[in-house]
Amino acid sequence: MTQEGGRFRILPDSLLILRGHLLQEAPLESVAGSFVGWWLSENTMQLLFRDAAVATAHDYVRRGPAGAVVRPEFLAPLVKRCRATGEGLLLTHTHPFSTHPAFSGIDDGGEDDLIPKMRARVEESPLGGLVVGTVGLAARAWSKSDKPLELTVRVTGSSLNTSVSAPRYARQDLALGPGTSGTLENCAIGIIGTGGLGWEIATLLWSHGIGRLVLVDPDVIEMTNLPRLRGSTPSMVGVPKVEGLSRLLRSTRETGYVRAISRPFSDRVAREAVADMDILVTCTDNLTSRLDADRFARRLLIPLLDCGINIDVTDEFPRVGGRVNVSWPTGPCLACMGVLSADAVAAEVDPLGYRGLGKHDDPAVAAFNAVVGGLAVVEALALLLPIRAHKWLSRYLVYDGVNGRVREIATPEANHCRTCGDLAGAVFGSLP
Repeated sequence: MTQEGGRFRILPDSLLILRGHLLQEAPLESVAGSFVGWWLSENTMQLLFRDAAVATAHDYVRRGPAGAVVRPEFLAPLVKRCRATGEGLLLTHTHPFSTHPAFSGIDDGGEDDLIPKMRARVEESPLGGLVVGTVGLAARAWSKSDKPLELTVRVTGSSLNTSVSAPRYARQDLALGPGTSGTLENCAIGIIGTGGLGWEIATLLWSHGIGRLVLVDPDVIEMTNLPRLRGSTPSMVGVPKVEGLSRLLRSTRETGYVRAISRPFSDRVAREAVADMDILVTCTDNLTSRLDADRFARRLLIPLLDCGINIDVTDEFPRVGGRVNVSWPTGPCLACMGVLSADAVAAEVDPLGYRGLGKHDDPAVAAFNAVVGGLAVVEALALLLPIRAHKWLSRYLVYDGVNGRVREIATPEANHCRTCGDLAGAVFGSLP
């Protein structure tokens, strides 16, 4: 396999913690070992930051503003962990005087000496280097080749791109800040499920200038779907939902990229297509796919927005309940928040079993979809743009449609369900 490119993804809150630990003794350089999940696609290497072991004062042989050398005793347990877990390892150090650092000649020499020695003990996992500056990062890695691969660093929602400004979005930039349009143009969002709610979210995101959308849904448009698919026409009946939606989106903008995948999310093509997204959105009509998407996104360090709406017509007056959940990769998951449960998923998988409820058509109204879709897009913007003080959190928003109320439900601590705590970045060689 020829490696043509690579990416290193780190969550913004993880970067904040890492930078805080490493730069607290500036101007002295600091050293750490960063453990990464990883997977290889056809021509790219993907690295996912998990955690780091930071060297303490007694771990250094020598240390100064222009360099630092650690003892072999510091590196040995890092290599041992990688052998045991299958994780990759990035030798990490600071350039405390640089805002956007680059690898120096000294860095090259040090890695040329250390990497072959480590490769003798860690045969499969990527090894490489990470340089931390006061603002930016530089990363590179070796797989099995002798030549390092420079990695593009991806930090979701870390800063505004003020170098690009589109006149079309001038009033949006006035509200959300200069550089909003440039930032969103560089963002990618995957939407799993493009029925009434997913269709609404996709059109709203596209109208805000999101640069890349990947749409995943195996279903076709039916006549009863048309009232809830804004902009759809009778001629679209029988057309895959993702195809009809992508045609509509492309007709409204000259720029941007839309990919339509008329397959279930469990399909390998669909999973590979959304694996490098900045956000995943799930609007499916089954719990199994939501559970799968939540665990998938968590492993790949991708924030997940899970949205749903339910209309209960068993009483005299209808009851309308909607929700938007943000599942942050290191925060409580959908199961922790009570959105998913083992019994509910089991009843769906085995509808004829003793827990089964059977299949039925659900009532749906476009107006309620529009409200929940709008709430979801606001949460997406808050994840991508610096418009909210505390945004790197899981959230649970509920909507009372009949009474027109939105409130937030408190979420438990992460790993409340006892299964999600070790999933962040847990990819070791192949895409889950």
